[in-house]
Amino acid sequence: MKNYILIIIMALNLSFGLFCDQITLERDNPLDPKNSDSKRDRISLVELFVNDNIPNSSFAQNGVVDLFDGDYNNRIVVIEYHIHDSYPDDYSDEVENMQELIDRYDILRNDRVDGLPYIAVNGIYMDERENSIQGASSADSVKNRLGNLLDNEISQSNFTIEGTITKTNPIEFNIQIAKLGKESASDLTINFAVIENIDSDYRFVLRDLIPERQLDTIKSGEIKDVNVSSATITVVDSDKISGVVWIENTEGNVLQSTIIQ
Repeated sequence: MKNYILIIIMALNLSFGLFCDQITLERDNPLDPKNSDSKRDRISLVELFVNDNIPNSSFAQNGVVDLFDGDYNNRIVVIEYHIHDSYPDDYSDEVENMQELIDRYDILRNDRVDGLPYIAVNGIYMDERENSIQGASSADSVKNRLGNLLDNEISQSNFTIEGTITKTNPIEFNIQIAKLGKESASDLTINFAVIENIDSDYRFVLRDLIPERQLDTIKSGEIKDVNVSSATITVVDSDKISGVVWIENTEGNVLQSTIIQ
């Protein structure tokens, strides 16, 4: 009888110890926004500007797709902007704010499209444009150049983005943004895009840019809810629709991005 009691006591002690360890792990979990030492890997935003009637645009598209399907699958989010300018593009829609992006990246020089294809990574925050690629001689050249650029962009982020997208009309984003680390952040811009996987060659085609939202301040450990909707497109096949969300600072540097399926 004493042996049975001893075994029960030992089992209770072991269970209590495991329970305490679980509490300790949860409290110190680096993925917990309330942990001041928590961080996330930054997911790089790749913005690809193309025109379907410019031959080397397909090189850029194929190179980006190869990277996305390969070693960079969990490290990048892609938006494919089809620009209807001088040359027609079957995948170009009249998207609000598109001209603002074209002007921002200074893609179309002298009102010509010889600036395409153009790829920007994590915004345009360097005067030397060291985080962008212009032109493409082959898909392999794009893979090599963009791969090297992405390797230089690897960093940790003090933000995480999670949420859902309702793929009806209108399309609705319900997003939670968490501020990690020890410090607050201010003057942030939250951007939203709707993309469509049309086929194997057109995987990330922009369908809508939702007007950006401003986030004045977010404290360390705080989680902010952001809800927006898009009413400019008609969803035909919801399985092909995804949302992209990214956070920028005042310099235009993308601090974190994600894709919402």
